[in-house]
Amino acid sequence: LNKNVDEVTKFIAHINELETKRDAVNFYIDKNFNVLNTVTKYSRSIFWWGELLNGTKNEDESEEKLKKFIVDNLLKSWNKITGNNNGEVKSYFFQISLLFEIIIIILRNDALLAISSFLAVFFYLRFMIGSWFLAAVGMFEIFMSLPLAWFTFSYIFQIKYFSALNVLCIFIVIAIGADDIFVFMDAYKQSATKGKDVVSSLETRMSWVFRRSGWAMLLTSATTCAAFLITLVSPIASTQSFGIFAAFVIFFDYLLVISLYCTAVIIYHNLFETKLCCCSCV
Repeated sequence: LNKNVDEVTKFIAHINELETKRDAVNFYIDKNFNVLNTVTKYSRSIFWWGELLNGTKNEDESEEKLKKFIVDNLLKSWNKITGNNNGEVKSYFFQISLLFEIIIIILRNDALLAISSFLAVFFYLRFMIGSWFLAAVGMFEIFMSLPLAWFTFSYIFQIKYFSALNVLCIFIVIAIGADDIFVFMDAYKQSATKGKDVVSSLETRMSWVFRRSGWAMLLTSATTCAAFLITLVSPIASTQSFGIFAAFVIFFDYLLVISLYCTAVIIYHNLFETKLCCCSCV
């Protein structure tokens, strides 16, 4: 091998001038590289691992063994190299056989973020509402809006294309669902100070709460759904899929707040709110 970089660079530049040999080198350099400009903005290289690997009997077995070796021993180092890009040199790697493994790693990390968000909102609900029971039911109804939306999206409306963007609805519904719960609970707490006509019975109190919070949540949910449905004008299928699915998620979250969560508030009122015990904060 020639260790003189300048000589090798000039040799590649001259090879690139030959019509019959250009294909052998132009994969690795940019289109402006020539004998007058021996500096390339982009450069690529290929590592040939060879086959078959020791201890394997066919190509599939060899490929699986190679993927396992790369994931276990090299992937972290490659990610570290590409993560330390600076203004002068940027490094990237690509291997088709690693696509599935990398996607799984990304999904796993995103799932951890979703779980972290879920737990953070759960404890914040508990802090603001003052009840473990209501916080748990609230997070349950937020979570249930996702499978209900998926069932409606995929089976009732028979929409076959499920965009990867739809996963983002997890974070959207956590935020909007928690906001609806706060609106409902604020109305419930205000109802206790609205006089005998409101607090004379649980029925009149909850009727006032429904009128107070139901319209507010309906208007905000409707405008949010409409905003997502505007994506139907987009020619991009993944954007349309995301908008439709997100609208369903917000719709079902609203239905669950005014039904399931309202029922939970009634149970809380009857069983926990006025009980004095060691677990009075249930």
